[in-house]
Amino acid sequence: MAVCRFQSGLRRCRARGGGKGGEYSRTMPPAEAPLRILFTAFEQSGDEHAALAIEALRSCAPEVEVLAWGGPRMAQAGATLVRETVSSAAMGLPGAAKVREHLALTRRFARWIDREGIDLHVPVDSPAANNPLCAHSRRKGVPVVRLVAPQHWAWASWRVRRLRRWGDELLCVLPFEPDWFAARGVRARFVGHPLFATRLDGQELDRRVAALGLPEGSPKLGLFPGSRMGEIEANWPVMLQTLKALRRRWPDLVAAAAAASPKVKAQLQAPPDAPLTIVDNAADEIARWCDVAVAVSGTVTLRIARQRRPMVALYAMPRLKGWVARRLIVKTPWIALPNVVAGQAVVPELFPCPLGPRGGAALTPVVERLLEDDAQRAAQRKALDRLCAVFEAVDPRRRISEALLEALGCAQPAEREADSGAGSPSSALSAR
Repeated sequence: MAVCRFQSGLRRCRARGGGKGGEYSRTMPPAEAPLRILFTAFEQSGDEHAALAIEALRSCAPEVEVLAWGGPRMAQAGATLVRETVSSAAMGLPGAAKVREHLALTRRFARWIDREGIDLHVPVDSPAANNPLCAHSRRKGVPVVRLVAPQHWAWASWRVRRLRRWGDELLCVLPFEPDWFAARGVRARFVGHPLFATRLDGQELDRRVAALGLPEGSPKLGLFPGSRMGEIEANWPVMLQTLKALRRRWPDLVAAAAAASPKVKAQLQAPPDAPLTIVDNAADEIARWCDVAVAVSGTVTLRIARQRRPMVALYAMPRLKGWVARRLIVKTPWIALPNVVAGQAVVPELFPCPLGPRGGAALTPVVERLLEDDAQRAAQRKALDRLCAVFEAVDPRRRISEALLEALGCAQPAEREADSGAGSPSSALSAR
């Protein structure tokens, strides 16, 4: 760590001298100034991913000062929360108000970083919000190591040039991503997925499920409607239509919905007579409780997969927008992450799924088949087993902290064991 402190102090001395390397200043003398890492996140998933990295850093390098523009999970993990930026997450193309919000945020960030100074910037996911901040950090000479790669392999691959221009390294959470980005000139490594950082405790989960008082009945359906308001507005009515239709087939069917936050829970309106319980911050518990899950495509599908729970994925969109997305924008055969990582259809998915009653009519028979067919559920669980084995073989805490300390100059480059082999779904899942 002494070498790291010397390098950091040297950079700050140059900054004070106002020479070619002088980008920012600190009020502390260089010998006393701790190293400072700033994490920036703008969505709940980014808040969670950053929290894992912060916990790992606080454990192995407690002398490093960790700052965050993010959410409550990052603060709980030990970061100093400079600004709360997670609660206002929005979906899709930003409107005029969101554009103004992003511009104002970028100006605030520029003033803050000019005044405070940092040694490393770690933007987490959310490229639309993070890219302008990364550009400013790079202009100030601050290294940028991104955590969670933008899904440019699925759409807008031309945006990779922004990663090359405004970043030093990309820490990927999906095993095939390093090869894809490296082929396009981006330095990248697979660090594992934060969801798989800790083993699930089945007995503890069962206790938490019991404490929630979820309804009794059979079959049990878990609903995961997403965390962004646009996703919820499009997909929640489709889920309710499907629930109503399934109840005609299985009168004793019960359901529980996982709201990403209390704010989301307040938005999830359901008919008073629906056999439905809505719980916030209980995705793992509902995945444990249900027989089959219905989930909006996103990170939550990996959370469900971690429990080997059979599922159907969907993403509802207006008809014209869905046609454009499927035919002209999305470049992968699938959008559900279990399917993308496996390179095959592990779980049924509907993309684009129609809105409203037409969406319910499309989704209902797919869920019915999964509830009826024991063999289909067993085959899906077996495929999810192989998928999860790839993630469970990697310790994301160690790999992320090693990468960040390397970027600070505090550690020698670690051996990236088997990253090239793990980087390809065809090699990692060759036994499928």
